[in-house]
Amino acid sequence: VWYLLVCLQGPLQSLPVVQRVTHLNNWVVAHAHMGVLGFAGTIGLGGMYFLLPRVTGRPLHSRVLADLQYWLVLLGMAGFFVVLTAAGLVQGQSWLNGETVYRTLPMLHPYMVVRVGVGVLLFGAAAVGLYNVVRSLREPEGGAG
Repeated sequence: VWYLLVCLQGPLQSLPVVQRVTHLNNWVVAHAHMGVLGFAGTIGLGGMYFLLPRVTGRPLHSRVLADLQYWLVLLGMAGFFVVLTAAGLVQGQSWLNGETVYRTLPMLHPYMVVRVGVGVLLFGAAAVGLYNVVRSLREPEGGAG
């Protein structure tokens, strides 16, 4: 899904009429986050949780924690996508209307507060994943039962 969104948003933002509003602002940051964290990050997580038990011979500590990490990443990425895309549109439209960067920054404050909130979700996902991997590596070989 993230790859599809990246593939749709990329050509859309290359259109001159759209690029006038989206160039060099948070819209581009949203696009980059979708590609790197949304697509490549979730592919990496899935690959890690698939390969870890097979390479180490130890079971995954907790499938529930792996599922929790997935949902935290999904919610965090959806939040990043929405808030950064909206902030980029506000930024771009303000700049098209002749506003200076300093007058635009206060308009972006609420979006950046929400961005911190969804960033906490992603940080929590990383902490849950780290805990799950470390505990998986400490499980006895062959399974805990």
